[in-house]
Amino acid sequence: MDVLNKFQTLKSTQAMGEAMKGVTKAMGQMNRQMNLPSLQKIMQEFERQNEKMEMVTEVMGDAIDDALEGDEEEEETEDLVNQVLDEIGIDVNQEVTWSFQLLLFHACWLSD
Repeated sequence: MDVLNKFQTLKSTQAMGEAMKGVTKAMGQMNRQMNLPSLQKIMQEFERQNEKMEMVTEVMGDAIDDALEGDEEEEETEDLVNQVLDEIGIDVNQEVTWSFQLLLFHACWLSD
């Protein structure tokens, strides 16, 4: 049993050595094919474009935030107007409904 384990370990070690030999050969070929100055230039361009994209994203985010701030002010104004209308007893929805009904009545009356 012990001999069998040693034999399996030996076979595994030999297979690992062959695999490492293949990887080393492939890495050598890869290094010969790589153009480092060109790769550096590509990486620099990538960094430049990435920084540009980050700046544009930041500016767009700020613009969206500024635009959304106006919506809050608009909601506050609308709430204030509704409060004043409620205090003087005017229901905007009822007035709009009444105006719409009146408009429909006139449209029907004039079409005959």
